[in-house]
Amino acid sequence: MDLEQQRQSEESLQDAAEPQEQPEQQRTSPDETHGPAPHSGLPDAAQAALEPQECHTIDLIRYWWNLPQLDEMQFPEFGNILRDGRRRHASRFKVVKLVPTVDAALAKFLNLSPSQRAQGIAIKARPNSVLSLLPRWSPVRESYLHTDILPKNRFLWPALGAFVGRRYPALYLVMPRARGDVWEAFKKHPEKFDLPLAIAEIVLAVKALHEAGLVHRDIALSNFYISFSGHIALGDMETVTVEGMRETQASRLGHTAPEVEGNPFTRLGLEYIAYSKKSDMSSLGAALSKFAWDKGKQETEQLILDLAKKLQDTDPARRLDFDEIMQHPLFEGIDFDAVEQGLTPPPFKDSEYTWEGAGFF
Repeated sequence: MDLEQQRQSEESLQDAAEPQEQPEQQRTSPDETHGPAPHSGLPDAAQAALEPQECHTIDLIRYWWNLPQLDEMQFPEFGNILRDGRRRHASRFKVVKLVPTVDAALAKFLNLSPSQRAQGIAIKARPNSVLSLLPRWSPVRESYLHTDILPKNRFLWPALGAFVGRRYPALYLVMPRARGDVWEAFKKHPEKFDLPLAIAEIVLAVKALHEAGLVHRDIALSNFYISFSGHIALGDMETVTVEGMRETQASRLGHTAPEVEGNPFTRLGLEYIAYSKKSDMSSLGAALSKFAWDKGKQETEQLILDLAKKLQDTDPARRLDFDEIMQHPLFEGIDFDAVEQGLTPPPFKDSEYTWEGAGFF
């Protein structure tokens, strides 16, 4: 590499590391029509900011320092969410508030479209302190992922903005409100799902994340949200990290890949392990098996269990990749290109269902 090429490379990395201002254009929502953005992986500076090493904390500090302030006295929807939420919930570190009705002032501040305002928002609030910058399980890192890293894709749940409180020591992540998560909706209304189409959208959500060079580490049906249009997107990005990064175990009981779960020190959080996309695939198989509510008595359930088994192979190298998944008999008649472009009907057919629990965020 000559000196000119080296200088240009250093300048591009410096530009990538600079925190981005809040965009003036209207932010996206899972019900806004847009195709998946091409993404060739994370820029080096972005990857560095997600690495849980002390030397890279500076990238998160820059992002956190430049987050816009939100005056809670100006927007009563916020108030003192952390204090009031802790009175009702046991969690000391996170409170989620659903706001079904957004007033005009807040809608203007967030630059919401009429449909976004009508559907409401979800506010995830966490304490804003030096502890917010700890590299592992950092709420700042989750906001950074949502606003600066994740590609715009209809199958990844978006953020509408990230802010720090002016009156209270809080960090706010604002997202579109959802009908609920897939698992709760399926338990209550399994007949309302077109299962092959629902699973196709779930698969495309994981694919979008993996193509960005990221792994979720906690793939479960409760982390897939149903938009008000009835489509499905992957959310709960608290555990997302760069593939190959050494982390503590994050996936829940029964969903963990054997190469991750097999280490008792990892289960106890005493040892870190590198998560791979194949680990996510095993968790995906465990999640999809939950759809076989009739224990495989119906043909669709048999196909789901067959797909889940092939995703959960004990040998990571033998687990299906996305091309192989899309060729599975479960998806006979499904055009994945049409699904990816939003040209297919929603897989969840109940337009009246709304679950007001906020825990899934």
